[in-house]
Amino acid sequence: MQSSRITYRDVRLSQPFEIANGTITSFTLVIVELTCADRTGKQRTGRGASVLSVPWSWPRSSLAVRERDSVMRKLALSLTEATKSAGFADPIEHWQHLSALLITKPAGLHGWGRIGESIPHLALTLPLGAVDNALHDAWSRLAERPAWSMYDATFLNADLSSTLGPEFKGTFPSDHLRGSRQHLPVQHVISPADPLDDLDPLPGRPLSDWIRSEQLSHLKIKLAGSDGRTDAQRIAQVFRVARAVWPDTSPELAIDPNESHPDPGTTLRMLDRLRRIEPDALAATRYIEQPTPRAAPSDPAGMAELSARVPVLLDEGLSGLDDLTALRAEGWSGSVIKAAKGQTLALLAHSFLCQFGLFVTIQDLTAVDLALRHSARLAGVLNLSAPQFEYNSRQYAPHANAELARTDPEIVKVRGGRIGIGDAIAPGLY
Repeated sequence: MQSSRITYRDVRLSQPFEIANGTITSFTLVIVELTCADRTGKQRTGRGASVLSVPWSWPRSSLAVRERDSVMRKLALSLTEATKSAGFADPIEHWQHLSALLITKPAGLHGWGRIGESIPHLALTLPLGAVDNALHDAWSRLAERPAWSMYDATFLNADLSSTLGPEFKGTFPSDHLRGSRQHLPVQHVISPADPLDDLDPLPGRPLSDWIRSEQLSHLKIKLAGSDGRTDAQRIAQVFRVARAVWPDTSPELAIDPNESHPDPGTTLRMLDRLRRIEPDALAATRYIEQPTPRAAPSDPAGMAELSARVPVLLDEGLSGLDDLTALRAEGWSGSVIKAAKGQTLALLAHSFLCQFGLFVTIQDLTAVDLALRHSARLAGVLNLSAPQFEYNSRQYAPHANAELARTDPEIVKVRGGRIGIGDAIAPGLY
């Protein structure tokens, strides 16, 4: 790496985004720029972004949200500086080097002094994601090719066995990618604080208006209960509002408790109640994201029983390769992929899930600007079990996409329930 620059952008939400782990009112968008050289001396600059979402990645702490955000910002800077010592390598090898530093040399790498507590690995993954994304962008710009055309033996120095184990001997991430989609169906998010129709006393634009104006059919319901009963009622209410707007079309639902259910049994009871009060809503449920806490005791039998009813996916629980190998033994159906965690982890997780026939989908993290462009591009080339694209920044931070709306309006504007992303043919990651 020849030089670098890092930018922190404060993004304040136009309305609070409530999840079970807390209320998000703002976040940091970190953008890393790396100028890299190849062996001939040619130089190109790559850019990578990530959303440093504190309530999502580091929900419980003795530190204030502002202090945790500062720690994550400093980590992004330290990881950017650490790329200078990595030498010539492909971006997956760089990621391995940086990931190892997070484990083996945290005190020297972090450089923020004592904070009095350990940092969740998920909160380490997001700053690493910005640096990793910039490395992929610079690497493919040096080759003057789209990044998505380079994940094979021609450009990578090792196959997937070097990261995922001997079962992946002779395979590469490219083996599991698909031709780029031109359009992505949009998945709309409903938080516990969002109004459902014109009669709902909660402030904000109601779900019914969103569905009608954008012709939406994919909905993701954020839950905040812990007993399953109130959650089932909320799911039924959302389903009924959607059906009232489009009586001849059944919406497709995704359910996200955001770690609020203490055990799989709670989620099973929620499904049982939903079956009693609104069976069509249960039939419309495509998958459930991370119902139990990431650090909850393993319950393979309970999770397997739940997965047999509805696919259950890791989300907050996926922050490294060890989580991939554990999910099969622990009864999960698959995993969510997020661009904010980095291109390398996305490619490796996608390859692992596809290889073993597990469920894979991609989700947002209120991605804006460059982060939104990357997330959409990633969704366009991965083989997904559910190809809908969560795009909630248009709900909670539309102002943060003003520049992207000017340069690439098809990504920002929803028409007929979809956004347009075009072909992945330009050099770089985006």
